Amino acid sequence: METKNEIWRDIEGYEGRYQVSNLGRVRYPDTWITRPYPNGNIANIRTRKGSIKSLVLNSYGYSVSLNKGNKRKVIPLCELVAAHFCNGYEEGMQVTHIDGDITNNRADNLSFKWMEDLPGEQWKPIKNFEGLYEVSNMGRFRSVYKYKNTIVRNGTPTIIPVRPKLLQLDKTRAGYYHVVLYKEAKRHEYSVHRLVALHFCEGYKHGYVVNHKDEDKSNNKADNLEWCTQLYNHRYGTAIQRTAESNWKKVAQYDLAGNLIATYNSAREAAKVTGYNYVSLCEWCRGKHTSKNKYRWAYI
Repeated sequence: METKNEIWRDIEGYEGRYQVSNLGRVRYPDTWITRPYPNGNIANIRTRKGSIKSLVLNSYGYSVSLNKGNKRKVIPLCELVAAHFCNGYEEGMQVTHIDGDITNNRADNLSFKWMEDLPGEQWKPIKNFEGLYEVSNMGRFRSVYKYKNTIVRNGTPTIIPVRPKLLQLDKTRAGYYHVVLYKEAKRHEYSVHRLVALHFCEGYKHGYVVNHKDEDKSNNKADNLEWCTQLYNHRYGTAIQRTAESNWKKVAQYDLAGNLIATYNSAREAAKVTGYNYVSLCEWCRGKHTSKNKYRWAYI
């Protein structure tokens, strides 16, 4: 569906496959083929009607998955819009949202700036990814300053610098942040806190895990991380209390019409009384899967 004042442009490198608009939308364009007939007439036939492509909301905003051949690439939507509609954008610049809303990816809401180090920030090459990526003691990741070949308009080969660029981090359902690194066309995913600890925290031993001192999984600064045993991590701070509370959430049982049938002090008690599998019942309560029986379940 077209929107007033919306401008569509082919995505560079994906011409004929995808288009991006100044209002922050991505679509499949109409696909046409030319078919000649025996009488000499030629008909243009639409083989696929254009449609809006779905987006994925991450901790850093919306991203879109583009496919070409057997290769799949996930690109932050703000970068895609900026590269095609905003003047002054250069590869390596960080895209910022003027109004602070990471879901507002209209071209007039985007601006750029070069990456700047935070106060006291230190960078180190990531082991096995030297020359490709670096990690900082502030829990940030960036690509390395490099050069690449390009062709200018007059056809003369030249080399241009590509400045370091911050990598986007993805938040898992468990609340931990992950980072994706690429090497030789292969994708590698790592826990942010573990990579930071490996490069900046002393005390690593085989079998040790990383503990967040302030119990905030999003605070991955090196001074907030420490190596410890699994037992220490499970007993640290309010861990025991939080685990106990999660294990003893009250559970409500409803019929398919939404009428309350019964309440239980915990999922274990509900499983014991009703005879349903405990793990399955927990997934039903979290909405991860839909119960196939005649009841609905929820934590209260």
